[in-house]
Amino acid sequence: MPHELDITGKYTYVYIPTGSDFQDMEKILNEKGVISNTQMFEWVAEQKNLSKHIHPGKYRIERKMSLNRIINLLRSGEQAPIRLTINSHIRFVRQIAGIAGKKLETDSAAIMDEIYRRNFMVAEGFNRYTIVGMFLPNTYEYFWNTSASGFLDRMKSEYDKFWNQERLQ
Repeated sequence: MPHELDITGKYTYVYIPTGSDFQDMEKILNEKGVISNTQMFEWVAEQKNLSKHIHPGKYRIERKMSLNRIINLLRSGEQAPIRLTINSHIRFVRQIAGIAGKKLETDSAAIMDEIYRRNFMVAEGFNRYTIVGMFLPNTYEYFWNTSASGFLDRMKSEYDKFWNQERLQ
């Protein structure tokens, strides 16, 4: 999982992987030092039915946040976005997959698999030589648990917005 430092010590980031259950979440929160009283956490979580509202993602937990607020945040699924920068010097899709794989829950191999699915490239009007042009240099915000296909769909959407009729003319 990505590791982010907070030099101020005012918050920490918690990553809840896709498919996590309540016990997985509790273990992660304990390991990150978010829970100081496990019994109280379990009691409040039970009252708020947290086990039925587990949302994967990246969450910013402030150090002085109450247990109630932490549980409400996790229940809501209100994630902290990640910033993913694609630079203009990138020439190969494996470089893009590597950058995204370091920032997103999905890994670079899953992204490469999605990119090279023949029907994706053909359906979107690209081939193995032109596909890198779909990834426009910019900084994008994503949610950490964005899938490989979600990543590509967003990149194609950004490409289509950029190459509007006015620009094409």
